[in-house]
Amino acid sequence: MNKKIQLAGLALLFTPTAFAQQTAIDSTTTTPIDTTATLKEQTLSNVTVTARAATVRTLAGAINGKDILRDELFKAACCNLGESFVNNPSVDVNYSDATTGAKQVKLLGLSGTYVQMLTENLPNFRGAALPYGLGYVPGNWMKSMQVSKGNSSVKNGYEAMTGQINVEYIKPEDETGMSVNLYGSTMGKFEANADGNIHINGNKNLSTELLAHFENNWSRHDGNGDGFQDDPQVRQYNLQNRWYWKTGNYMLHAGLSLLKEDRMSGQVSHHASLMPAMTTPYRINIATDRYEAYMKHALILNPEHGTNIALMGNVSMHKQDAQYGIKQYFVNEKNAYASLIFETNFTPEHNLSAGLSLNHDYLHQRLTLPTGYNPSDYGNLYPMTRGI
Repeated sequence: MNKKIQLAGLALLFTPTAFAQQTAIDSTTTTPIDTTATLKEQTLSNVTVTARAATVRTLAGAINGKDILRDELFKAACCNLGESFVNNPSVDVNYSDATTGAKQVKLLGLSGTYVQMLTENLPNFRGAALPYGLGYVPGNWMKSMQVSKGNSSVKNGYEAMTGQINVEYIKPEDETGMSVNLYGSTMGKFEANADGNIHINGNKNLSTELLAHFENNWSRHDGNGDGFQDDPQVRQYNLQNRWYWKTGNYMLHAGLSLLKEDRMSGQVSHHASLMPAMTTPYRINIATDRYEAYMKHALILNPEHGTNIALMGNVSMHKQDAQYGIKQYFVNEKNAYASLIFETNFTPEHNLSAGLSLNHDYLHQRLTLPTGYNPSDYGNLYPMTRGI
């Protein structure tokens, strides 16, 4: 075996020089003339080989899962979570209501409540927040996404029927820095994003971060001339403050966020062939206020085997006051989630996760109809009040 290797090395060292035979044509006699063989070999002074890490990788522990990194998100000029899947075939996003701009995620052919949305491995954007939740996560805030198709683990909640989508925000403990992003379009949309973090007294183990987002789409665009807006007018303010603290084997992540959004859509003008001019145009106005708080405690018992105990939880309050034509709809939803988890690794291939989880929902909704309409005509789906 050693002799074969040495011969191969000699063959590489003494490779015959490549020559090419050229043929020229004499312009006076049109007779082909053989020219001297020309040396085609070139010597390079140096060669630099570079590599780039993959932007999408297989999600560890998932049979059909993908981990979408920040570099992959940079490929699309996305403005929020719903638009970040444009260049990624893992997830289908479509409009459930194009008039109001409501979007839904589809995995394995099913959408809506069958797909569980997570932020920092905590259930989020449930219930009343589901139709517009994909627009509540600005693209500049995201560090990575994990997409898992099929039946997922109940470790982060039991509501995943066709898959889970988890969003990881940029971390306070990352390298300090600040960034500002501005965006504008000829369609009348403006967006501003800013994020920055600091290490308190230069200590990375005590860090804080501030994330800010503003967008305003003031244009009433009606490209096909049917009298209805093609896109809703959206004005959104989004602010989040996050903290990180580590001492010994104990770690804490905590944060607060608030969101205020006004969404307007509907008719911009009457279509003479469809509706009399004296009829009030059909307008949609949706005002949303959302407040969130979360915390994650972790105590590492044995770093070698990954043994730890974690207590995680979040609370949210979502208020929405909407008007659809002559109807008024109000919803007030409060949610609290807590999870206590114990984890340990026996071997690299075998691990144990056990714990308890608690989820509490409070939902109050009201549909108000104008005087003269019978609430029973609408099926009594919600508690109704007659009269405005």
